[in-house]
Amino acid sequence: MLQFVICRPVTSVIALIAYHFQMYSEHNYGLDNFYIYLFVINNISYTLALYGLTLFYISTSELLLPFNPLPKFLCIKGVVFFSFW
Repeated sequence: MLQFVICRPVTSVIALIAYHFQMYSEHNYGLDNFYIYLFVINNISYTLALYGLTLFYISTSELLLPFNPLPKFLCIKGVVFFSFW
């Protein structure tokens, strides 16, 4: 999940640099545009982050049962999911 914390700012900086050189345009899916590559990288990063959160919850749910981890897990998962949209 740490890759999400690193990947998102890095891809944002790359997008800013590519935009400055007119090589980035949203919703332009051409192979000569950085948008499609950054889009795919971000989607993979989001998917891995949500998958990691799910595995973490499944593996620790019994140990953390006295602390009621489900609302906290859903809150963190919601932040990751809604930051995507």
